Amino acid sequence: MQVLHWTFSNKFEQYYTQCMSEINQEIIWNYVHNIPNNLYCDYQGAHDPCPGANNFILYLNRDLSTGLAEIIAAHELTHHVLSCQGYPTVALTALGNQNPAWATLSTHLMSSLEDVIIDKLLESVGFIDPTAIKGYNNVKRDLLTKGVIHFPPDGDAIRHNALGFLYLKYALPSGKWKELKTLYHKFQPDVYKMGIKLLKICDSIGFDTSEKCFQCTVAMRDFLQLKHFMEIVNPVTMDRY
Repeated sequence: MQVLHWTFSNKFEQYYTQCMSEINQEIIWNYVHNIPNNLYCDYQGAHDPCPGANNFILYLNRDLSTGLAEIIAAHELTHHVLSCQGYPTVALTALGNQNPAWATLSTHLMSSLEDVIIDKLLESVGFIDPTAIKGYNNVKRDLLTKGVIHFPPDGDAIRHNALGFLYLKYALPSGKWKELKTLYHKFQPDVYKMGIKLLKICDSIGFDTSEKCFQCTVAMRDFLQLKHFMEIVNPVTMDRY
């Protein structure tokens, strides 16, 4: 199967066919470098659901190897499948749109739980996403060598890294997570405290259905004091909260 400049495997084509049977839209493939304002130019992939349209856009980083491009394409495609099933997306309010930095944080808020679901779905069909192990290696290296985690360019490091803490808790094997948890507690106590509170929210509500994931994302947004900047949206009903 030809996707942009890559030739993807039969395994991907089978998964693609399965996903497209659940989506009443066409895919437009593009490169992340072509996203307006170049906001996600360093991302491996992204998707634009275009609610109500006849198509949606799936972006890939043109520098990816074929094998990794397949995994990222499957990941972004699954994001869209989940959107069609009512899993929440995050939209910026008028106030949120005044600061481009909120866009990356809103993406992180949406994906911190959904990526855990996607990792497990893809693993069941033979695609192993390296994001969690890469995150483990990067966080461990940064904490041991610098005592801090890489700060995102918008400077809102604690909230970003607390959401990363949440994802890694659910995505990593228990042994690796316990190791990171100890390092977070020692070197990044503010991230640790916020991350633990996010975990309590998610463990209390759950996120194994679209309804629970919606409720959980709303609760996390409110705890992170982002209600004035972000709305949680049901992509099927277009209800906003």
